[in-house]
Amino acid sequence: MMVKFKKELLEKIIDNFEKFYIHIMPHKNLVIGNRGLIDQEKEKGLMLVFGPYSYKEFRWDDENIYVSMRFSGVWEYLIIPFESIVSVFDDPLNPSFVISFRYTPEEKEVEEEKPKVEKIKENEKVIKLNFPRKNK
Repeated sequence: MMVKFKKELLEKIIDNFEKFYIHIMPHKNLVIGNRGLIDQEKEKGLMLVFGPYSYKEFRWDDENIYVSMRFSGVWEYLIIPFESIVSVFDDPLNPSFVISFRYTPEEKEVEEEKPKVEKIKENEKVIKLNFPRKNK
């Protein structure tokens, strides 16, 4: 139901605004061309600017948006799951609308490994270091 609403909303925005912004969060099916998500985008997501010259070949199906966008002058092919969209707005400084959606992060598919602790055998020597503190 929410995907259908997001599609209808985006259709109205595309028809009525020359420029708009979509904030997306990491998702297992999200593709950002060869670039991928970098640095803080992996945690905080990515803001996409849809302007007259920043995107082309926009289409969608029941689950994803497919679009080519420019990143530093390079065209990248994106697959944006509707589930990854957390907000849509028209102006970052003085928006006439801001629409936010609840975001539920996906659980990590790979569990983090616990550090391995090696046990000391009975006949092994253990050296204890005691470094003196320097007084300032």
